[in-house]
Amino acid sequence: MTFPSLIADRFELGDFIAQGGMGAVHRGLDRQTGQIVAIKLIRHELIDAALIARFQPEGETLRTLNHPNIVKLTVQTAGR
Repeated sequence: MTFPSLIADRFELGDFIAQGGMGAVHRGLDRQTGQIVAIKLIRHELIDAALIARFQPEGETLRTLNHPNIVKLTVQTAGR
């Protein structure tokens, strides 16, 4: 699968780090802050309503937190 080199007009996808059961992790660059970040790309065949429901509460919690050492959650689906 091909991924865009720029995600959410902010995160630059970099080198592959590791592969797991849910997807792949890449090194990335946050163009707004200049920080190195980890970008987890979930395998598209795993994305369904149940998976979204599983991660939605976590995303809502992350949205309320504000700290320099906490990564902000950005969701981007491939091909959109």
